[in-house]
Amino acid sequence: MISRRVLELTRYQDATYASRYTALVDKVKAAERARGLPGDALTGAVARGYYKLLAYKDEYEVARLYSDVEYLNALKATFEGDAAAYDKAAKIGDEVRAAIARGDRSVFR
Repeated sequence: MISRRVLELTRYQDATYASRYTALVDKVKAAERARGLPGDALTGAVARGYYKLLAYKDEYEVARLYSDVEYLNALKATFEGDAAAYDKAAKIGDEVRAAIARGDRSVFR
């Protein structure tokens, strides 16, 4: 579970970003062991919660960038054709998914 999330965070951002996740999870795991707590419930909760925080933060940053006209103009100047591609696996509503399919970036605002 943790190694998969590290890979995802590395893909989202970079290895440094993912190492922030690993450092906190390892710190909690060490504290849990030092106190002799049974199992790893606290470590698991932190691993899930901190991953969500980091991953959602990234999604909000992407939305912010795609609602910025200057950013979109820079993309168009850098790449040929339609430079934007969206992860349709995200947990979004059908109306938002349809708007993205039409190329309507206003849903990011």
